[in-house]
Amino acid sequence: MVDQLFQLIQSLSKTEKRYLRIHASQHVRGDENNYLKLYDAINEQQTYDENALVNFLKLDKNKFAVTKNYLYNFILDELISFHDEKSPQHDLYKQLRQAEVLYDKHLIEQAKRIVDKLKKRANDLEDFYLYSRALELEIKMIHLLNNVQEQVRKIRKLVDENKEVWRKLQEIHDYKQLYYMVTCFVLQFGTLNQAEIIQEIEKLHQNPLLQDPQRATTITSLNYLYSIQYRYYQMTGNDEEYHLYSQLQVDLIFANPKILGYTPLFLLSRLHSLLLACIATYKFQDFDRNYEYFEKFELQTKHEESRWRFIKYNVLLQKYLVYCDFEKAATLAKEAGKLFINKEVRVSDMQRTVLLLQSCYLLLIKGEYKIALDYANEILQEESSNLRGDMYNVVLMFDLVLHFELRHYQLLESKIRTARRYLNNQNSLGEPEAKMFAFFNKAIKTTSNKELLILYGELYEELKNLDAQKTPSPIFDFFDLLSWAKAKAEQKTFVAVKIEQKERIGLLV
Repeated sequence: MVDQLFQLIQSLSKTEKRYLRIHASQHVRGDENNYLKLYDAINEQQTYDENALVNFLKLDKNKFAVTKNYLYNFILDELISFHDEKSPQHDLYKQLRQAEVLYDKHLIEQAKRIVDKLKKRANDLEDFYLYSRALELEIKMIHLLNNVQEQVRKIRKLVDENKEVWRKLQEIHDYKQLYYMVTCFVLQFGTLNQAEIIQEIEKLHQNPLLQDPQRATTITSLNYLYSIQYRYYQMTGNDEEYHLYSQLQVDLIFANPKILGYTPLFLLSRLHSLLLACIATYKFQDFDRNYEYFEKFELQTKHEESRWRFIKYNVLLQKYLVYCDFEKAATLAKEAGKLFINKEVRVSDMQRTVLLLQSCYLLLIKGEYKIALDYANEILQEESSNLRGDMYNVVLMFDLVLHFELRHYQLLESKIRTARRYLNNQNSLGEPEAKMFAFFNKAIKTTSNKELLILYGELYEELKNLDAQKTPSPIFDFFDLLSWAKAKAEQKTFVAVKIEQKERIGLLV
């Protein structure tokens, strides 16, 4: 288990570390405090080594534990202060407390001046909860007026104002709930029956809040709406709308940084989605414009750097696949494989699997089967329970195709049985997989190239029929089996068929 204090220190940005050192130095009296020595020692470690730290500080285990606990809480307190200083909301809550203190002292005019400014600023930042608290304080002030008619008039006006504030709060809450529900569908996509999830999200999308954009009357609501819409269209395969709402959300974030208060990781996530949407819609000028901003992104923490590296490889590998630039793709795939197999860049298991899967596929297309097989084996060594179901099914098919290409026929026979048994147990053996299993079983027993070419042709026709019927299958989503079978049947390279395919539909010049 990774130590909590080590994780916290490793997550600090350069700016946070500088702030921490300045404020920590104010607490030093005489010799440097043990907790500062501990901070510097942990900051230098690449992996946590508690014994080395204990020996360095020459403390017994009880005193060491106390020092660690003190340092952990000190860092958290300083981080709160650091981020509060940068937060406009923090200043507003401070002003509210000032107004409350002045009210308690019956300095009503002074309190009212602060509240008037506070309400305008809270409205501009869409902090409607703070706005409602300021209104409550203002109503209390009105009770101190001597003129009853004036009291009634002002209270009624403030009640109407408060009603509108709570309407906006409710609106934001409703959009937020829809966003959380869509997020659950996204997380389940690929682990459960996709048709059922699509049916559920289609039902959710009929909500009037999503059908009528005019209902989103705040920037915060619009942000949730755009996020819901791009996820919905991404899952339902409408790439143009997916791109539209991805771009709208990124533009909204850049236009309203103080309201939306995005973190670097949040913005990286949205840029990632937009870049993939540009690729999906072949809007490469949009891609280049957004990627230029992405490349210049200022990274402060190791977490941000890891996320940035993952996005870079993910979008460029996808771009090269769509562009059919397989030379660049193969070079980048090998670079990514080295980094992520050796875990030189720390990313989540899911992100690592995605990149290895992309790299494996691109090298398979390029005909570099041995390296591609290394990547497939790396994924298969993971516990299947740690991988999304559709990804595991795809890598099983990659594994079979690669062993077939490398003529590992004896091994392939047992692998087909294992893969079939696994897919049956998972209730995910679809028609494409069944067709491929049948093909492999026949192909490894053929004795002539002529027979093999006939089998390739039959497989191509069968897969073409399934594709025409829009047979749902994660295999078809990740792996262009149809082009692979066509290449084999026509005795061409996989690369040549992919390029012909794009030229035929006018996507390559």
